[in-house]
Amino acid sequence: MNWRAYGGAALLAALLVLGLAWGGQRVAQAQGDAGLLAVLQGGDIWLVRAEGGERRQLTRGGVIEWFAWAPQGDALVVSTRGPDGSPGGVFVQALDGSPPRRIDAAARQAVAGRRASWAPDGSQLAFVDDDAVMVVNREGTAARRYTIRLAAGPSGDLSVGGVALGTPTYYADGGRLLVPIATRLEIGAGSNARIRYYTLALDDGALTPVAAELPAMGGRLPQDTSFAPGSPAFGYTSVAYVEACEQYGFFARLDPEAPSLNVVDPQVASGPTIRVANRPQAVGVRGWGLYPRGYSWAPDGQRVALAFAYRDCGQGAQAPAPAYLYLASFSGEALALGRGRAPAWAPHGELLAYIAEESSTVRVRDLANNTEIDLGPGELVAWRPAGPR
Repeated sequence: MNWRAYGGAALLAALLVLGLAWGGQRVAQAQGDAGLLAVLQGGDIWLVRAEGGERRQLTRGGVIEWFAWAPQGDALVVSTRGPDGSPGGVFVQALDGSPPRRIDAAARQAVAGRRASWAPDGSQLAFVDDDAVMVVNREGTAARRYTIRLAAGPSGDLSVGGVALGTPTYYADGGRLLVPIATRLEIGAGSNARIRYYTLALDDGALTPVAAELPAMGGRLPQDTSFAPGSPAFGYTSVAYVEACEQYGFFARLDPEAPSLNVVDPQVASGPTIRVANRPQAVGVRGWGLYPRGYSWAPDGQRVALAFAYRDCGQGAQAPAPAYLYLASFSGEALALGRGRAPAWAPHGELLAYIAEESSTVRVRDLANNTEIDLGPGELVAWRPAGPR
């Protein structure tokens, strides 16, 4: 079986459709539910109701590594893995019982861990393919390729040698993408680069620098860029590579209109903590591995829930790296929530889902009264969007 050739029927069979796992009537009921979460567990997606904890299996096969909801909440995009860590594919799995559809079959480069971003109306998705951004309809039947070339700057033609790209994200108008880009000449050890953003216009492919007047943070190109709700500001996590254990993770928020830059990075004092700053700063603590473990915007876009893992590299590269969960506002306040990772803020209100570090279970915390419920095992969790269906 040639998984690099996208696995064909075998991989589709591994991603059994919801109709086989839930049933048509149940699907219709689920689509009307509020407080529905998707949970990744053991390579498969489960749908879990926050109230009552009832869970139903969406896929079978154990090959999914990552997922994201469609804005309308009627489908998921999933990234899969092949045997022995070989590249899998990217699929759209609808909730109506239809088979999953491959959307990256036109990609020229097979890579592991590819992610895709949804257009605001759910009709298209975008992902990176080597030095290009691919925009594909959700059926996977039509694709447009935007090869990225940067114009020469004052120091010469930095586009020589090509570019590297992080995962793009859509602007709210659906006609533009925000893309992290670095020239390959700028990429150093451990894939560190200066993280710069550009707007890609989908009508003509034009590139425009974003927040060019702000300092560029250094680290690996982000794969998780997203806009703050109702705001031109956007955020991402990255990690500056020093060596296999010692890596300095951080979260950055950029507002191109202010313009302003906020940086949240993990610190080690008497114990794990974070620092929130409204200006560029050197990140990291010598001798420690500090790794991002997910973030999620508050519905008002003024706060962020985020997690970092902490490893004392003096104890070895395989030493424990417990993750801790925080809430941060961009005025400088931070609140520690204890052990946890992969936070997911509910579309409305003060409910925060996350993965409990000690037990690898999904928990939902009511931030208003500091109570929690346990929803069973999981490795990644996301609330169903509140958009129209």
